[in-house]
Amino acid sequence: MQQNKKTELEKTYPNNIKECIKRQGYTIGEVADEIGIARRTLTNYVAGTVPTPRPLLEKIAYTIACDIEELLPSASTANKNKQVPQSPTSISTTHQEQTIVLLTDRQKEVLNALLALDDDLFLQESDSTSKDISRRAFVQQVLGAIGLAYSLPLASQLPIQSSSSFISEDLIKLFENSIAANWELYHTGGAARVVNGLDIWIKEISSLSKSAQGTNWHNRTLTLLTMGYQLQSCVLRDMMNYSQAATAYQRAFHIAQELDDSELMASTLARKGVTLIQQERPKEAIIHLYGALDITTDDLPSLKGHILQALAEAYAKDQQSDESWTYITQAESYLGTTQYVQERSLIRGVTPASISAQKGINAVLLHNYKQAINLIDESLNTYDLALIRGRARLIAQKAEAYYGLGMLDDCTNQAFTAVALARSAGSNKTEDRIKTLYNKLIQSSWRKEQSVIQLGQTLSMNK
Repeated sequence: MQQNKKTELEKTYPNNIKECIKRQGYTIGEVADEIGIARRTLTNYVAGTVPTPRPLLEKIAYTIACDIEELLPSASTANKNKQVPQSPTSISTTHQEQTIVLLTDRQKEVLNALLALDDDLFLQESDSTSKDISRRAFVQQVLGAIGLAYSLPLASQLPIQSSSSFISEDLIKLFENSIAANWELYHTGGAARVVNGLDIWIKEISSLSKSAQGTNWHNRTLTLLTMGYQLQSCVLRDMMNYSQAATAYQRAFHIAQELDDSELMASTLARKGVTLIQQERPKEAIIHLYGALDITTDDLPSLKGHILQALAEAYAKDQQSDESWTYITQAESYLGTTQYVQERSLIRGVTPASISAQKGINAVLLHNYKQAINLIDESLNTYDLALIRGRARLIAQKAEAYYGLGMLDDCTNQAFTAVALARSAGSNKTEDRIKTLYNKLIQSSWRKEQSVIQLGQTLSMNK
């Protein structure tokens, strides 16, 4: 009788957490440590003796790179379908056109992204029937690889290949294009534009890398994976989720080490250095950035210029003016050397606008406010309008400079603009910068000014 009661209690709040954690290659202890709860607490959730809060489910799903629906009991059937994609020959087709069976909404996003990146897989006419069948087979292989069931007209159905047999140059390029596109979207639109579904992409690239072991494609898939983790770390940094950003950096660097790739190790160290600057830890940032600089060769001007700019900012934040101007001058020497270079680290090269912007940021940090405003204005005159995240930060720092000069109206006007841009780009850090500025304003003699009150109301509004 006692045993029956125990069994009923265990089944009160059923879930698939344990199965998903094991399937994704983690342990209960590792996941508990990663999401910041006691191991015993997670064990209770796994056992189903207490209900698992939705926010915790989201953290678990993010950490182990799975869909949140997979953790719920209703997802068990879908899980089986995802692990063993249906063969096209087993799908009943009553129409002559292609039919796509989608397992989850998030997988639909993956498919749409794939199609958007490579529409010609469907639209380009083939020269022969055999070529057409080959292209269709390739599409089947892609969809099978990402966990989707795909059905083609009965006359041309081919089985989905398993293991590494589905990997091809076209598939690798498809994933490389997707990573490059997501990085470009991040640079232009910010974290908000790429955060949704990013964990899905990393999961799929990780699966691709495992399938490619022992093949000529393996190193390229590992490169994809480290760049995926670097992107994830930058997104988490902008959202001020620094602990998970650090985990992503560690994974990216570990893979770069496995590849013995100095460029990818350097880009990881450089991006980590920028994160440390944002965390107000300039001395640690300098150590990471020097490490990146030491292993960066002169044939990587975009990466080297980026590191030098970051070093200039780190020294400015540490109030070392001479060193700051020395390094920004060195970065300036790389102007014009990156026009036709596309480096694997996908670092954006130095431009006249980025140099002026960095000089302006450094001047704010060094309390040279008039010089800062002139330099930031010079930068904004030629700054790419598509780079919303960067513009938000520049305008926020311009607001800080006006505050330093005691010019309230100019300060709050710039602050309003910065908040709007930061929210559109998902840059929590820039919005937090304005919140810090607002806290200074409400502790000053301007606290009752209408513009200060309105700024507070704007910051308190839901995004």
